Amino acid sequence: MDGGMTLPSILATPGPGGAPMQIGSKASAGGSSRIQHFVSISGGKDSLATALLARERADRTGMTLRLINADLGANEHQITHDYIGYLETALGLPIQRVRADFAAEFAARRDTIQHHWSREKRRKEHTPACKARAQMLPPIVSNCRPSRERVAALKEWRRLCDCRERVSPPVPQPIIDRAKELLVPTGEPFLDLCMLKGRFPSRTAQFCTERLKLEPINAITHPLLENGTSIVSWLGERAEESSKRAAKPVLDRIRWQSGASLIRYRPIHGWSAADVFALAKRHGIKPNALYLMGMGRVGCMPCVNGSKDELAQIDRRFPEVIVRLAEWERIVALVSRRGEATFFPAPMVPGDENDFTRANILAAVAWSRTSHGGKQFDLMQALAATIHEEDGAMCESAYGLCE
Repeated sequence: MDGGMTLPSILATPGPGGAPMQIGSKASAGGSSRIQHFVSISGGKDSLATALLARERADRTGMTLRLINADLGANEHQITHDYIGYLETALGLPIQRVRADFAAEFAARRDTIQHHWSREKRRKEHTPACKARAQMLPPIVSNCRPSRERVAALKEWRRLCDCRERVSPPVPQPIIDRAKELLVPTGEPFLDLCMLKGRFPSRTAQFCTERLKLEPINAITHPLLENGTSIVSWLGERAEESSKRAAKPVLDRIRWQSGASLIRYRPIHGWSAADVFALAKRHGIKPNALYLMGMGRVGCMPCVNGSKDELAQIDRRFPEVIVRLAEWERIVALVSRRGEATFFPAPMVPGDENDFTRANILAAVAWSRTSHGGKQFDLMQALAATIHEEDGAMCESAYGLCE
């Protein structure tokens, strides 16, 4: 691991008059910066390591570096909110907070449900085999336009699909009226987004990242790009986290109509979790305390991609989070066409395949207390909970930080 690594030479861009200008240098006119570097700070280990690398380069080159944090409100533990404040001091740089606001979208949503809920709805429930055939369709070509081959293959796939169709009858008007009355923004970004969607996000429909994090940050960076300022976005994405992230390049560039470039740079792409913690330790920065409490990831608590063990830890250490989620499930269910909504998708918890509420947060917590297979009570976990209650906060780290 090279904590002092430099940006690839491809990031050198033409300056005024065609002269080469390295990323981070100052434009001659008035000393204004033609390129700005952004790091999104989540409170997690990877964004911290990325920020440290960016700060090291800023210290050497004097480049313009901005740190930004997408505030997730109550769906983020107060420990993480406090940690962001700590990082501002530890890094010696201000961290700009941004927060999604969906208040303006509620009126349109009320109109939408009146129109759609009063009608019958039909939807295919595709089998895994049918979904696999869909994955084999020819890809979409540039500009998101399907090729002729894809259009023809898509028609054939639909013709051959004999999957069961689920029919939802029209929703009674009194239920529609109640949902419309309840569709009022709460000021909590995550909850408001779920109310607008009528559901919670999932691994396959992870709209939370786009709407809660990317959009508020883009509201800061896109005007700069439109005005001709190039942006280098330093991203804390590591290949070992998922196959999707592994397929991403270390660096890519998007040209803006203004002539500016959005350069996405992943400096820790090939790093391990141990590498990022080691870099923070070398700089004397302590990790987010949630990593010492059994959390594999921080940010949303819990994350829709969280593990069974993490959910058990949350239940033991932060029972108020479970209470909050149970209330949010109740609220979102009331503004959902189906009349039900669970934080975790139904397949997460074993049970009746036709019971779409089997993963409600209380059932999911009960399942998290079981051993592998989800049927037998886990005695070791119960003993750990007893130790936690008797001895106070016990250090448990998935990354070996307690050693």
